[in-house]
Amino acid sequence: MACLIAAPTSGSGKTLLSLALAALARRRGQSIQTFKVGPDYLDPQLLSRVSGRSCRNLDPLLCGEEWVRRSFEGYGSRAQLALVEGVMGLFDGRGPSSAGSSAAVAVQLGLPVVLVVEASRQAGSLAALVRGFRDHDRAVQLAGVVLNGVSTPGTRRCWQRRWPPSRCPCSGCCPATRVSACRRAIWGCCPPTSCWIWTSAWRAGPPWRRRT
Repeated sequence: MACLIAAPTSGSGKTLLSLALAALARRRGQSIQTFKVGPDYLDPQLLSRVSGRSCRNLDPLLCGEEWVRRSFEGYGSRAQLALVEGVMGLFDGRGPSSAGSSAAVAVQLGLPVVLVVEASRQAGSLAALVRGFRDHDRAVQLAGVVLNGVSTPGTRRCWQRRWPPSRCPCSGCCPATRVSACRRAIWGCCPPTSCWIWTSAWRAGPPWRRRT
């Protein structure tokens, strides 16, 4: 089983959700291989730490599509689950095109996409935003949406009323947490092996609320 975690923009919660899912898989005794689109080296450190396996980069611009395919199939086949964290916004690629984007990698590898949306400062507009991402490129399989930063049940209820599950299901919610609030302050300044907030947070369990 594999999927790609994407978002409308950077800072929406891709890494938070990816880490939560990797931690959840390990808690359930499942092996998971993580990947990161692009040449990023910060996110892979955290993903490696939480998943227990070295995160692998998938960069079609630097390495070519054939290398991306072989890397994904080779490393991904060694674990029960595979998770790819996207880069920037879903369709952000080289220049104005989507070349090298998360969407391009998802289409190439045939991966369903889970879209993480920062929902703390919007409600009804969520439906318009997701509809745009769903319809922008029909080759991209948008399998579900995760709302990040949801502090009240009302936000989720509003989403469900305005966006029927048959169109694009709400797969879950990530509540506003101390981890997400501190993320930007420490980003890139402290390795995961010595960062107390990540170590304590993932020992206690991922900040993940499943859809009921």
